[in-house]
Amino acid sequence: MKCTKTSFQKIHQQYRIVVECKNRTTKLALAGFCAEEQTEATLFRYLYNMCLLSDGSLVSTHGLLCGVLQQWQNTLSIPSAQLLKSVAFESPLAKLQALCLYRTKVGEEEKLINR
Repeated sequence: MKCTKTSFQKIHQQYRIVVECKNRTTKLALAGFCAEEQTEATLFRYLYNMCLLSDGSLVSTHGLLCGVLQQWQNTLSIPSAQLLKSVAFESPLAKLQALCLYRTKVGEEEKLINR
């Protein structure tokens, strides 16, 4: 995904939402999007609320994310987003260890910013 400057010359950062399964060896990127760095605090709140609503399974978390990503795009002025459409996993009801948010700034390596 390539992030660009908007007409106001605001630089968007790249973000990925990644889940880690309880076995800690399986990580799965559920979504990727571009957003302004100033929206991170709001993203943290949204992800926290999503964790509270989820039963902790991959299927539940993915379903919630599918339901809210379009709303996030409108609320946070996210110009582009990619979402994993379906989850084909050996155990889709497997419990998750963590929901992580990664950020990549222009010219830098990806960094975990919230878990």
